[in-house]
Amino acid sequence: MDPLTLAAAVAGLIGTSFTLGIRLYSLYDQYCAASKEFEAFGREVKAFGGTWQMVQPCLEDARPLLSLDCLQTLTNICNGTKDILEDVTETIEIFAFEDKKATRKAKQGTTPIFLCFGYKLAADDRAHRIRKFFKQNDFTLQRSQLLYANTTLQLVLTVINYARTVPNSGVVNQDLDNSDFIIIEQNRARNEIRKRERQEKRDQKAQVLRVEAIQWLDQLPPSEISPPGQGRRSPFEGLANRWVTPECRPGSNDHSDVTSSEGRRTPYRAIIDELRIRNRAQAQEMQTQAQQIRDLNQQMQQLTQDLRNVVKELRNTTNDSTRYRRERNDALAGRDEVRHKLRHMEVARNQYHKESHYLRKENDLLIDKLKNLEIKNHPATIGYKDNNKEHHLKRMPGYRKVHRPPPTSQRGFPRPTERGESSDRSSDTLC
Repeated sequence: MDPLTLAAAVAGLIGTSFTLGIRLYSLYDQYCAASKEFEAFGREVKAFGGTWQMVQPCLEDARPLLSLDCLQTLTNICNGTKDILEDVTETIEIFAFEDKKATRKAKQGTTPIFLCFGYKLAADDRAHRIRKFFKQNDFTLQRSQLLYANTTLQLVLTVINYARTVPNSGVVNQDLDNSDFIIIEQNRARNEIRKRERQEKRDQKAQVLRVEAIQWLDQLPPSEISPPGQGRRSPFEGLANRWVTPECRPGSNDHSDVTSSEGRRTPYRAIIDELRIRNRAQAQEMQTQAQQIRDLNQQMQQLTQDLRNVVKELRNTTNDSTRYRRERNDALAGRDEVRHKLRHMEVARNQYHKESHYLRKENDLLIDKLKNLEIKNHPATIGYKDNNKEHHLKRMPGYRKVHRPPPTSQRGFPRPTERGESSDRSSDTLC
């Protein structure tokens, strides 16, 4: 399989792994201890997809970076893990559907006693159902194969990084090299996978499994033993020569030049320097853009603050306008009330004037009647003296003023006076 086709297949595998990881994590419930296994399984599947994401750029490189042996190993891992993820996805989808249906049914059944016990019975039923599922579907072999594939991909990335950083393929490490431990652990993981696959074959009574991870990668050779005092060659050196093309390694003795499409040979170091200059220019441009973004963010923050101030002022103005409108409405309501009271007072005043006019007429009529009665009773005069107090009334027309004598009860005999006093007084009275 060529690198581009493998890169396309890897892209689909990455999407499948992340989808399955999210699906597994959705089955996890922090209140159900049995569902903790779904969280761990989902985390392993996501880590596997993340490792493939780091390998994918090496496959999309225009230059032939990886050798045919490495591409074959990656193809075997991609095809095998694709089958594993498809099987696990199908099984998990069936369980997820049944679990959702059973959980809803259990919650409906526990509704009458929910006030006392809550959903504890439904949670216990789900935990029992999860334990039964893992007992019937043992994913130990699939998870071991995914972990082995993940460690193998990490080993490939380590070898690629080693091939890119070591300038000379014939270098000998004079210091202590601990890369042997990585090779030893990889071989130990391979032996463990082989034991589990053999046990699975015996359990299923089958000669061949659908996916055999033992065929993905052969046993890795240990590091070469060099004479004393000459150092020793790193075990990654052999893997780099095996998995990475010599043309892509810096400082290669046999292929230090790269042939362009026009037939010219360009030194590999010149290409690297050109790429470094380009990367520095891009980094400087990115820094400039980052500074511009920071300036724009500051301006945006300032504009946001100004906008908040404007909104605050507008809110205050709206509140003032609302308060003024309320006060104006209250004033108008008070004015209308005063006008209403004034109308009532005016109506009462008009009524009072009508009543007073009517009473004045009645009074005038009564006075006229009294006058008529007095004229009938005393046609001559209507004035008399009472207790030495003279009351003057208007002279009636057609009559002359005549002093009436006092009543008989008030008449008294004159006393004798000297020198005709009584006679004078009586004469005055008669006059």
